[in-house]
Amino acid sequence: MIPEIFAAGAAPALAKSLAGGVGRRGQNAAVPEDFCDVVDAGALQAQGINQAYGFGTLLVNHPTFGIFGVAHAWVEMDTVIGRVGGKVILTLDFTFCNFQAGLLMDNKTSLEAAHKIKKLKASLASAGLRFGDLFPVILTDNGGEFANVDAFERDADWQKETLLFFCDPYRSSQKPSCEKNHTMFRDIVPSGSSFDDFSQDTVNLIFSHVNSVRRKSLGGKSPFEVFAFLFGLDTAAIFGIRSIPPADVIQSPKLLR
Repeated sequence: MIPEIFAAGAAPALAKSLAGGVGRRGQNAAVPEDFCDVVDAGALQAQGINQAYGFGTLLVNHPTFGIFGVAHAWVEMDTVIGRVGGKVILTLDFTFCNFQAGLLMDNKTSLEAAHKIKKLKASLASAGLRFGDLFPVILTDNGGEFANVDAFERDADWQKETLLFFCDPYRSSQKPSCEKNHTMFRDIVPSGSSFDDFSQDTVNLIFSHVNSVRRKSLGGKSPFEVFAFLFGLDTAAIFGIRSIPPADVIQSPKLLR
């Protein structure tokens, strides 16, 4: 079920219960005085959002929120490590349905992460899509690869289109959605495995299978089905993700043999 946490008449502002320790890099998660008070506290509590994240409350005003009419769409971002010093995978998890995509990076640096995100933005723009509409709010950890905040938040015209927030140090539990999918990724690629022989096509294949696993939390639908229903098959294809028939889904290392 898609969360409905707007107070009546609050759109288009985006309200997200996250915070306490979560904030912008170098800042507290304090709410500016000119932000709208748009949280329906009862709805938040009913969904257990405050308790689940245990951070407090963070309100984010996002007037250009254009694809959904509800405040449910934040993206959790992380990096999965292969061989130390080798290739890594930047993951992007759409928390409302657990759809996760991966961007293969040659190294775990802010320069490489910025390059991959800018390339993704260009791919979306060429399809007539705005990065900020799919990624209004991104929550990540304090890894150095995410240090170039502007690369994530600003578009090609240097206009802010996305808001990037950071978890408390050593609190991966504050990104439960992406961490859950990472366990499914590790079913296929065990910890300690090198990604050095991977191509982006390899990463896309893995996440196509992960996203095709049907979930009880989605009423028996797969993350791919829910994401494609809302955004379309062409948008899923931009991330390199395709649907795998249930009978053909492989959640083990056999997928890459």
